Amino acid sequence: MPRIRRAGPDDGPAIETVHAAAVRAGYRACYAPADVEAWVAGVATWRVGLDAARRDVLVAEEGDRIVGFAGFDVASAEVTAVYVDPSIWRRGVGGELLEAVETIARLRGVATARLDASLNAVAFYEATGWRRERDAERRMPGGRTIACVAMMKDLPEPRLAIRDETPTDVAPVHDVERLAFDRAGEADLVDRLRADGALAVSLVAALDGRVVGHVAFSPVAIEGARDVVGLGPVAVVPPLQTCAIGARLVEEGLARARERGARAAVVLGHPDYYPRFGFVVSTCFGVRYPDVPEEAFMAAELVPGGLEAASGMVRYHPAFDAV
Repeated sequence: MPRIRRAGPDDGPAIETVHAAAVRAGYRACYAPADVEAWVAGVATWRVGLDAARRDVLVAEEGDRIVGFAGFDVASAEVTAVYVDPSIWRRGVGGELLEAVETIARLRGVATARLDASLNAVAFYEATGWRRERDAERRMPGGRTIACVAMMKDLPEPRLAIRDETPTDVAPVHDVERLAFDRAGEADLVDRLRADGALAVSLVAALDGRVVGHVAFSPVAIEGARDVVGLGPVAVVPPLQTCAIGARLVEEGLARARERGARAAVVLGHPDYYPRFGFVVSTCFGVRYPDVPEEAFMAAELVPGGLEAASGMVRYHPAFDAV
């Protein structure tokens, strides 16, 4: 099955290619040639990354090739697209993409989603629980009006639980880490930390019973400080990134670390993200980490004075040396 991830600004041309191929192969049985070409042209003015706060766009990727995409607009609670390259039709990719955007909608608080289905796609959506509302029309660039079917689906509330890792989570956690980083390094790191008994906190995010996120905390050494943990890695499966699951993991992980005696935490990460959890540049506490930008290495006191006597270099568990 192709890997599903969030789309980036450079994916626009490949998305347009998939859209054109899918429309030309799938719509000709239901629409006149001029209508098919109007539908193809309808995506040409749309670019991934426009108004990213409103639109979630996913792509299905096989190797280096994008073979499908789907979109959801949270403002209108509308699935805006589900298209798959004809070369891989009937492999379940469209269903996977649709399920992924439905899950995003649920996590964003949408109770009822809507879409306008092309006539050839109605049976596909009905098979996944969507129901017809009415016959409708879509106006394309240039003014052409094309028949479609307005459909809707009631979405269940998401059951998202942040909990301690259990032995049965080991394999799913490895998969989440590998998928999130698109490599094995972080997944293998967590395995090594676990084998060495060096996971001070290891939490999973389980959505409807399926592990979709993970965060690890492990002990670090700093001169003049005790009971300090390092945050990371933190991982969420690619389609659900930006849905606040990572934030939930970090918040709960810091709380668990504090409950278990940690006095402070450090993290190497994006300087625009981690300050919301109380992190500041680590040099504010007189500590640093080598060979990284100063603003990217941060620290937070989990109890008052947790780093007041700290100084010098931060040393992670040896398992990090191989990453």
